[in-house]
Amino acid sequence: MIFSFTQWVAILAPIPFLWLFWHWYVNIAFPIQLEKQIKAGKSWVYLPLNWKGSRKSIIRFFSHTIAFFPAFTVLGSFYYSLNYGIIIASGVGTSLFLLLNFLSKKLIIIRYKQQESNYFSILSAIARQNKRDGKPASEIEMRNLCSWEHQNTLRLADKDGRLLQELYSQAKAKNLLGQASID
Repeated sequence: MIFSFTQWVAILAPIPFLWLFWHWYVNIAFPIQLEKQIKAGKSWVYLPLNWKGSRKSIIRFFSHTIAFFPAFTVLGSFYYSLNYGIIIASGVGTSLFLLLNFLSKKLIIIRYKQQESNYFSILSAIARQNKRDGKPASEIEMRNLCSWEHQNTLRLADKDGRLLQELYSQAKAKNLLGQASID
């Protein structure tokens, strides 16, 4: 089967939207999940400094609507350019929308998992250091020190505008990039 130019355009049209979708949830909307984790009692999670006010509201709004763009692009391309019926096109568009909603919940967790792994590696390093030095430290003291160290490192990186680079370098140092993909 040979496709015409407009059919190729229709087939490839969702790709930029899918890239935007991935970029949005991994690099912009990740504080939504971090905020949920703080409300669930994970006090060590670091929220970016700019996560407040109108920026927070805009990101939340677009996070609820961003899955519509690739789904509607696929719907339109299946219906108008590839000449499928409206029922098939609607089914494919709806399936993609549901898949993207599921995927968004997985993508948004990536930054949380990076922070969680970093936090627990700092905690284990503090515990090893205390054991080596022979200092009896309570678990609460170690967790407080670990929380402070973890948040201070990320806060300083955030002030310098390199929060994502810091999270990425921590993940790379601990070889989390393979694990930080969709689990």
